[in-house]
Amino acid sequence: PEVSRSTCSALSWIALSARTLLEGSRDADKALLAVHQMRAIMLSVEQLVVDSRRRRLRRIAEVSSRIALKGVCFELLDGGRLGNVMQGVHLTDSDLDHAGARWHLLQEGEYIVRVQGQAAAASFSRRPSRTPAPEPAAARGRGRSSRSPSPAPKPAAAVNVADDPMLCAGLCLHTNQGRELEFGSKPSKLSFDFIAKEGDEIVELLFSSGTCKGVRNVQVPLAWTPSDAAEVQEAFSVAAEQLWPLLLSLSRKQGIKQARFALLEAKRLGVAAALGAIAEDASEGGASGGSLPEHWNLAIMDESTGATKVRLRDAERFVLQALVDMCYTHTASGEPPSAQMPRRLELVEAYRLQNRYAWSSYSRKAGEIRKELEETGTVPKQLCDPTVAAQLESFGVSLETSSNSSWLFHGISSQAMQGVSSNTFDISVAGCQEFGVYGRGVYFTEFCDQVDRKAGDGGGSNGDLHCMLLCRVALGNALANAEILPDVVGLVARCTGSGSYHSVAGDRAARLAGSARQFVVYDKDQVYPEFLLCYRRVYS
Repeated sequence: PEVSRSTCSALSWIALSARTLLEGSRDADKALLAVHQMRAIMLSVEQLVVDSRRRRLRRIAEVSSRIALKGVCFELLDGGRLGNVMQGVHLTDSDLDHAGARWHLLQEGEYIVRVQGQAAAASFSRRPSRTPAPEPAAARGRGRSSRSPSPAPKPAAAVNVADDPMLCAGLCLHTNQGRELEFGSKPSKLSFDFIAKEGDEIVELLFSSGTCKGVRNVQVPLAWTPSDAAEVQEAFSVAAEQLWPLLLSLSRKQGIKQARFALLEAKRLGVAAALGAIAEDASEGGASGGSLPEHWNLAIMDESTGATKVRLRDAERFVLQALVDMCYTHTASGEPPSAQMPRRLELVEAYRLQNRYAWSSYSRKAGEIRKELEETGTVPKQLCDPTVAAQLESFGVSLETSSNSSWLFHGISSQAMQGVSSNTFDISVAGCQEFGVYGRGVYFTEFCDQVDRKAGDGGGSNGDLHCMLLCRVALGNALANAEILPDVVGLVARCTGSGSYHSVAGDRAARLAGSARQFVVYDKDQVYPEFLLCYRRVYS
């Protein structure tokens, strides 16, 4: 953290003191290269801040009384569930609700580092578990091999069903932020005490014969304290306010495509100083062009804002549910292998978004791409799934494909969902903060399960309501890339500089198990969010 803070301070001073020199340089290319080098260092620091706030465990459900813990379920950030529950109870929402489970949400960057508790009295342990219990991890100072207790749970056994009437008498979970979660009776004496190795978090508890026999650990990406992360974030924000206006100014001299990409980054970072005359210049004078879609309901639109959201009818939501089911790939087990993954996603609400400004910007940009393709004689491979297009056309929503547009999914945070119907909604800053291997662009996928795994914290009283967007994306001439570790700088330059490409189509599935094709654009005007889908995960 100390190195990151001092790095940001140094870059802030360099950007401030050298701005006049760089902007007045006769060699604009070398000046921009110097700023790009500073930008690369800054983005590395930002990645560290993001990693420091990640954790695997998202929320915990417990079934308990004043004298006993009868069930516990850990839900991971990617939707996987690990649990020990009563006989006949599964890790579905309906079963847990029927059993009286209560959910406890963990905060950003919060995770379990210690587990303590008291075993159940011998009279409650009527018979041993049907499966042999794994060897318990050592209480303190465990080595890395302790992360996979032996024997490891089989992938098919997603739920460790307890034969005993209780898992233990009392349980206390300690988090890295000093919080204690107590379930069951307050332990009068400790029967078990497991502490995660420094830099690890606990994601699974293993019970047998009325006590906790062991835990499963995974490594946290970066073990910074919340105060360290906050201080680095503050230093980063100060440096970004100095660097990105300079980057925008120099990028504008190289062309509108580079200026737009720099603007996308500046807006994502919340750089206030960059959003003025430079932003207007990069946007080429705002939005104009393109007639409004015929399927819009103009009667309910607010003329002052030019934006609204329209709740879909049941018949339309049924079509979108079928589309989500078709685009969802169920994974039998997660990581760790004993995690039970969602069986499907159930739409709770669905809305069509009507935003006059965003539609005009998208129409203008799609027209520019179409013109470039015609002038260069480029005939790109059409990337839209015809089955998806046909389903949406069934209730009057068609897709214009001359700019190689496609229907694709994009994740959105529960906080950003609140402003989705605003005329100031910006998809480039609304997604869940997840940086990919193709640089800082806007990422899309054909498969909604890929979006769900990175959905982050949900909304609602129990944190179980998630959202995603189904978008029109003008891909244009997509640059195909199948490398496991692509040349990010080269890819971005070919799409934002003088190259003939408008997006990246990254497909590492053949070389990297579990991956799926991704599409990335570096100009938000290539995207129009058409539908807001609110859903819950369904477990079998």
